[in-house]
Amino acid sequence: SICSQVPNGCSAPPKYPNSRLLSKYTRVQKFSSGQKVYHDCAEGFTPARGSRVVQCVGGKWTHLTLKCERKLCGSAGEIINGLFTYTGVEFGDTATAVCDEGHRLVGRATRNCLNKGWDGRVPACEAVVCAEPPAATNAEMTELQEPPYTYRTVIRYRCPAGTLIGQRNIWCTESGTWSDPAPKCKDITCPAPKVANAYWTGGQAMYKDQDTISIECYAGFTMTGPSTVSCGGDGQWSPGLPKCTRK
Repeated sequence: SICSQVPNGCSAPPKYPNSRLLSKYTRVQKFSSGQKVYHDCAEGFTPARGSRVVQCVGGKWTHLTLKCERKLCGSAGEIINGLFTYTGVEFGDTATAVCDEGHRLVGRATRNCLNKGWDGRVPACEAVVCAEPPAATNAEMTELQEPPYTYRTVIRYRCPAGTLIGQRNIWCTESGTWSDPAPKCKDITCPAPKVANAYWTGGQAMYKDQDTISIECYAGFTMTGPSTVSCGGDGQWSPGLPKCTRK
């Protein structure tokens, strides 16, 4: 072949990082003395300085001075109620979306810096919303809250009668669930008063919170303690039961 007859020809030129030989030279095995070949930057890289050319001189290639730098993608975008965290903003780097507390990601979190810029699109951060608060309760909300019930919304309960069992306040957590089940109201009852040698009106087995009764001793007995008692919030008679002792 012609190449083999040319003295001091060169074989294929050496490879350099982040650059590549133009495709028309890649299959050529032998190059003649004085021949020039051209390089460009590899995918994701852009020429910064230096020459693209090497030349076959005296059986050796001149050194490639082309310097290729990673392509710059810059900002991956702005997220309302969130931000991107970056490994960098150049080819091969990634940007990962992080939502503010109480917001959840809609879309793909990670974008990759490719040859033509960031892939994908900017995701969104939506406020976490809790479902309607638990309805199966006889406790009342102290103030009516209108939906949507977003993160940190607090619902307060009270009992029109009886005692509150559970948490008085529940709140919408960042996972979109309520911090606790809704509380319930338990009717407070007092058992019939145990006072020997006495009687009272209305002989019920159970008395409700705030019920008041008057106790009187049988004839021949003297009372010490209160004659009027009320069923208290703790299920005990208040201020305490009297005694009837023989005169």
